[in-house]
Amino acid sequence: MFDEGKWLKNGVIGDTIFDATVAKQQFICRLNKLLLLSILIATKASMYLDEEKLELR
Repeated sequence: MFDEGKWLKNGVIGDTIFDATVAKQQFICRLNKLLLLSILIATKASMYLDEEKLELR
């Protein structure tokens, strides 16, 4: 279940297996939040640009 070599290659070295797993989960959680935020901003930006195009016509 736990492959030490894989963890060391990934650069995640925790005091225990649990620490490494928690750190990975927190990292993935932050990554997901950042991804959702960027999608939200992109959506808002595209909506704004569409409104601008409509006004120009």
